[in-house]
Amino acid sequence: MAIWVGPSFEQANHQNDSSNGVKTVEGVEVQDLIDKTSSEFKPAIQFCYRVALRSFLRHNGYNSLPKTNLQYVPQAWHRGYKRHEIQTLLDHLKQKVHKLFVVMAAESGLRSHVLMELRYHHVLEDLERGTTPMAIRLEPRFYAGKKAAGYTFLGAGSIRLLKE
Repeated sequence: MAIWVGPSFEQANHQNDSSNGVKTVEGVEVQDLIDKTSSEFKPAIQFCYRVALRSFLRHNGYNSLPKTNLQYVPQAWHRGYKRHEIQTLLDHLKQKVHKLFVVMAAESGLRSHVLMELRYHHVLEDLERGTTPMAIRLEPRFYAGKKAAGYTFLGAGSIRLLKE
């Protein structure tokens, strides 16, 4: 396929089509140049740059890029809280609703925005039966997307605070 090759692509091994001044390059060469030009960026920017350029080329008719496994792996890893850290946090909280939020987050592992959307009907069935642990039954919309909520439960600490 013929594409316009800008100044940064001049280093690629290309063939000249002297009849119309268009240069053709192989998809592998284009991908190599995308990788090379993004090499000085931070990993998150590098990922976005590669995805954006591939998308731009595809939407403009250049479909010869090789398959690639583009993945962003976050560089920063945050360990979970330890039991004594959660207990220290709870000791500093005065309002029961704040304590409930922390305990529910620790027991269920749900993200804060999901916890804020929890309603009585999500735990109604097991709460009224007195079942421990208590299943959180969310609507299907919570289970869609990359950062979807998981199927989870609330333990005795959350149940005690809910009943208070």
